[in-house]
Amino acid sequence: MNDSQGLNAILPLFARLPSFEDVIYKGALQDKIMSFETLLSGSPGLVLVMTVIRQEEVLLWDSCREMLKNSLAAAEPRIRGVFIFDLLSIEMAQGLDIFQWGELTQLIINHSRKTQAGQSRLIKYCSVYGLLTKKSDVDWGKIQLCDHVKVFDKDPEQVPLMIKKFFKICLSYAGQRRLQGVFWDLSREPIFIQDHQQQIEGVKQLMEKFKNESRTGALVDFYIMDKNGTATFIY
Repeated sequence: MNDSQGLNAILPLFARLPSFEDVIYKGALQDKIMSFETLLSGSPGLVLVMTVIRQEEVLLWDSCREMLKNSLAAAEPRIRGVFIFDLLSIEMAQGLDIFQWGELTQLIINHSRKTQAGQSRLIKYCSVYGLLTKKSDVDWGKIQLCDHVKVFDKDPEQVPLMIKKFFKICLSYAGQRRLQGVFWDLSREPIFIQDHQQQIEGVKQLMEKFKNESRTGALVDFYIMDKNGTATFIY
């Protein structure tokens, strides 16, 4: 069984993207960017996701990560095998008040017993979505947490430059495939202001200028997502 497929019907992120026929998680690239292979109208594509949180909320993120680490550590003595837990999605403003790390621990233990080496299983608990992948069979237990969240520690005025850097990476991976790039802000107080027309125009101009200079024919749909909505840029 491989739960790394069919994520388009499960992860909240993909509810805001085109209606893919299939989505497969392929791992992380540079700068903690998650990579997903997609199928849309029979054509293969790629989705790259950069997940960020503002510096002012890093204590909340650290608390979330500590709860996850506690859950994984408590599961290790009761499992067999070397595993990776890829954190694909978490809503830090939702579900944390009812989060019980012991319940997540038991869920991981139950799934680990059904997982063979090379297989992945999707773990969903509260607002946590993660893939538990068994790397090898051993007679002891180990789970490595892989999160893909970047802390934005610069002034808000620097957001367009970070987005431009990510857009550049998206162009480099697009090739002849249609690519969706998602700048996904988990902050309770979003970094990018969706209805701030000056920010929108600034990002648009940066992207258009860079694409013209790069002279690439790549097809890229770019999305800036946060709790308030989605800003879409089509190129």
